[in-house]
Amino acid sequence: MLKPKTHSQRKYFSLMLVPSYTWGKTRSIRIPYVMFYILVAAFLTIVTTFAVLQLRAAYFQRVASDYSMSLDEINDAFTEYQAYSLDEQIRLLEDKDEIQSRLNETLRKSRQDQHELYNTYQEELDELWDLYDELLQIIIEFDEDRRVLLEQYSSSPIPPVKTLTTDLVNSQNKLLSDSGAYKGPLPSVYYNVTFDSLVGYGDFIAARLDAQSECYADLQTRAKKIDQYVKNYPTTLPVPSKITSGFGYRRNPMGGGGTEHHNGVDLTASTGSNVKATGGGTVIKSGWQNGYGYTVVVDHGFGIHTLYAHNSKLLVSVGQKVARGDIIAKSGNTGRSTGPHVHYEVHVNGKAVNPRSYIFY
Repeated sequence: MLKPKTHSQRKYFSLMLVPSYTWGKTRSIRIPYVMFYILVAAFLTIVTTFAVLQLRAAYFQRVASDYSMSLDEINDAFTEYQAYSLDEQIRLLEDKDEIQSRLNETLRKSRQDQHELYNTYQEELDELWDLYDELLQIIIEFDEDRRVLLEQYSSSPIPPVKTLTTDLVNSQNKLLSDSGAYKGPLPSVYYNVTFDSLVGYGDFIAARLDAQSECYADLQTRAKKIDQYVKNYPTTLPVPSKITSGFGYRRNPMGGGGTEHHNGVDLTASTGSNVKATGGGTVIKSGWQNGYGYTVVVDHGFGIHTLYAHNSKLLVSVGQKVARGDIIAKSGNTGRSTGPHVHYEVHVNGKAVNPRSYIFY
C-alpha cells in the first residue's frame, strides 16, 4: 500500500510491495519520483500500445474479414461472369452461325435472283431476236412477193401495163438506192445473242422496214392503176374460136354487091354458146340494137368499150359489174346476120379499132 510522504521521503516514493522476513511486517521499496513517473508512463504507454495494437488487430481482422468477404464475392462474381461469358460465347456462336446461315442464304438467293434475272434478260433477248427474225422473214417474203409481182406486171402483154410497170420498177429501184438499206449482205445469224448484236441487227431491220414502207406505199399507189388495166383491159376473145371475118372493109355479106366497113370481127359459134366478157367492167347496154340484134356493151374504163352482138339470150343487166371470163350472153343469129356467130367490137374513145390489137391470150 502507499504510505504518506514525509519530509525525508519527498524525493522518493515508497511502495510496500515486498513482504519482510519478519512475520507480520512488510518491506517498502523507495523509488525516485522520476523513475516512478517513467515507469507509470511506460506502463501507460505499454497499455496504450497494447490497446492500440488490439484495436489495429481488430481493425485488420475486420478488414481481412471484409477482404475475405469481398474476395468471396469477387470469386462468386467471377464464377458467375465465367458462366455468363460462356453462355454469351455460346449465344454469340449461335448468332454467328445464324448470321452466317442468313448471309449464305442471302448470297444464295442473290445468286439465284441474278441467275433468274440473267435468264429473264436472255429470254427477252431471245424473244426480241425471234421477233427480229420474224420481221426479217416478212421483209424477205415482201421482197419476194414484190419481185414476183413486178415480174408478172413486166410479163403482161397489155401495153399500158408494160409502160406503168417500167415506171414502177424504176421508182422502186430509186427508193431502195436512196435509202441505202439494201446495200450489202444480210447480217449473219448470231448464235450468242447479245444486246450489242441486237442493236446492230435492229438498226438493219429498222432500215429495211423503212425502205419497204416507202416501197410499199409507192407500189400500192401505182399497183392500183396497173391492176385496173390487168383486171379490166380487154385481152381475150369472147368465144374460143377462129375469126371468120376481120376488121375493116369487106364485101357486103348480105349480097347485092358493094363493100362495107366491118367495125369488128366475127367469131364462129353455134347458137347457145357461152359469150364471155373479155375484160372487167360495167354493163352499159343490154338489149336490142338495130342491125346487131341482142347486144351487150361493157365499159372497161380508160375510154374503152367492148360490144357483143347477134346473141340469142342476154344474161346481164345495165349497171351490173362483170369480170373477165364472166358469161354475159348466149350466142345466136339475131339482127343483121347470115348465121349463128358472135360479132365482137372494141371502141376506144368512141372510135372502133381492130379487136386483134386487144387479143393477148
